[in-house]
Amino acid sequence: MKSCRIITLKKWWRMIVCIIAIAVIVSGLVSGCILRKVYISTSTFIVDGLCIGDEYIVSRGAKAYRAVAASNQVMEEVISRLNLNYDVKDMQKKTKVSYEENTGLIYIAVEDRDAKTAYQIANTLVDVMQERIEEIFGKNYLRVLDNPCIPSRPSRPNVPLNMFISALIGIFLSALIIAWNERDKGK
Repeated sequence: MKSCRIITLKKWWRMIVCIIAIAVIVSGLVSGCILRKVYISTSTFIVDGLCIGDEYIVSRGAKAYRAVAASNQVMEEVISRLNLNYDVKDMQKKTKVSYEENTGLIYIAVEDRDAKTAYQIANTLVDVMQERIEEIFGKNYLRVLDNPCIPSRPSRPNVPLNMFISALIGIFLSALIIAWNERDKGK
């Protein structure tokens, strides 16, 4: 039985290598040349000064700050300051604001097809958000831990991962073809 499998593999090895190579090359070309690159610029905040011994106050403050960051008014101001051709819904789709309950950290991630634009949006969002928070609450307990930076490489597509997955699909496809042909020969 084992020798039969080895003979089958020797017989089909060229086809296996060709399918895997074609899958990897096509995936690399599509990922590298056709799929649009997306850059992400991020910033991290911590809520400071609300710690009066009541975690609920910190959590509530952080959730309110998160809502301010994603608000229409903040998005409109960012669009206005940068003179962007986006509407508020586009900006909200590009921007992810999340709050981590365990650490009290607020994360902002802005994605765009251009690295510099992603950075400019994130940086302006940080400024506008802090101004708006002070305007609404009178005080700003939000502290920047990480300022946004210009991303050096795209976040998507992940070309090596796509090529690896294509290689696995190529192996699976080869196994199906071999099994199908060997089954037909057995009839």
